[in-house]
Amino acid sequence: MYKEEKEKIKQNLATAHRITIGLDIWTKKGLTASFLGVSACYFNPKEMVHPHTADSISTLVEESMEKWGIPREKVLTTISNMVASFHTHAEVATTSEEDSEAERDDANDDYEHQKGEEDDR
Repeated sequence: MYKEEKEKIKQNLATAHRITIGLDIWTKKGLTASFLGVSACYFNPKEMVHPHTADSISTLVEESMEKWGIPREKVLTTISNMVASFHTHAEVATTSEEDSEAERDDANDDYEHQKGEEDDR
């Protein structure tokens, strides 16, 4: 199944007119390991109806996350250049330093768990 989905995504990226690349680097506590995250975004021809308010955008994002099986609690950061739409939105999601530290610890735990499984193979 993974290979089939990977091929579908590769095909979509190959036929995309433009692609936006996002990068992030996570470093394990103690600087013992670093990880590069790369995301690619491309144009979806499904038209978004007006108005482009924070509420309507939020609804579409939630629908898309549900469609793709992305649990909200796993989303660490949302990046957007739609500043005008979000100035009027009452709820601004912020992550405190403690939350960020806990998330990094969770990521480190996930890495250690996966590394242990690979070592067992």
